[in-house]
Amino acid sequence: MARMLFDISEERRQQVRVNARNQRGWTPLHMAIARSDFMMTALLMRKGGDPNMVNGEGSSPLHTICAKSHDDYLFATALFDLIKEENRPYQVDIRDLKFGDTPLHVAVRKGHTGMVQLLLTKGANPNLRDHNMRTPLQLAVERASPRLVDLLLDHDIDMFRFVFPTESDFDGRLSRRPEEEREHFQLRLAADLLYVATRLENRGYNLKPSDVATIMKLFVKHDLLNKCDVKVNRYDDSEFKRRAKLITIRDDYDLSLYDLIKMQPEEADKHLTYRDYSNFASSAKLSCIPESHRRTCTRNLCEKLSRGFFRRWALHICTESNNEKLMKIFLTNSNLKADTDQK
Repeated sequence: MARMLFDISEERRQQVRVNARNQRGWTPLHMAIARSDFMMTALLMRKGGDPNMVNGEGSSPLHTICAKSHDDYLFATALFDLIKEENRPYQVDIRDLKFGDTPLHVAVRKGHTGMVQLLLTKGANPNLRDHNMRTPLQLAVERASPRLVDLLLDHDIDMFRFVFPTESDFDGRLSRRPEEEREHFQLRLAADLLYVATRLENRGYNLKPSDVATIMKLFVKHDLLNKCDVKVNRYDDSEFKRRAKLITIRDDYDLSLYDLIKMQPEEADKHLTYRDYSNFASSAKLSCIPESHRRTCTRNLCEKLSRGFFRRWALHICTESNNEKLMKIFLTNSNLKADTDQK
């Protein structure tokens, strides 16, 4: 129908306003992209559709793609191919009016790793800040997303101006995936938080005691820490032992869940990385053990993966923190009271 309209208009030598806006400021290109209608998108582009025009909210067609509920990077790739084919200039860092978000900000907020990678290869600036002065990297850290953080750190990131998120910044960002069980989420979150913090340190960010305190508060808030009332002999239950011995932590490494639970944290650190724990959580293998043991098992693994990190920071936290409640939580859950008393 649209093609027929263009054909008739050409025959009558009438111009079609291909970039006309509706009351919301949306162009036909915005609407075609929102519907994932590539045939219409291609037709509009070839008839003069402007990929840089913004709607009433200041959002470009790229914003529209990034804001979708799914990661539509294949559609975006095809759009960039059309832009190149039509020899059109494009602006990848247009900011919207409401939040000051670039398309990269929106893609990171949505957790669309494919879209983030595509935008970065097309020249998106990862150091631009939104109206709240947050960069895409800060948003990725707030999501505790190893994949997004890795993608952004592989580009020209200004680490000197990076600000670690506060506890309130993380609120609402750390959520379970669809159909993800609570224990899987907890283990994945613990591993991902520490992976992200360590990656930032490795790239030159000077992690502060207040940052580590924020991470500890998140561990407490999401119930990731072991409790004193957990009985080790629960792991000797015959059914649990049988199932746990059949579960491998990594497919390419002969280490069973049962063996890991019996290990000391220092020994476990020699065998596994934060990503190993995160991948194990995402595999949903914990569902194979009796439900009555999952919570205890999850806390045991969270303690193992975090002990070394928190031990390294114990003295800093206890000497610089004025929050007695936080100090008590830190010392209790890190099993470090004796060490710090000796200091």
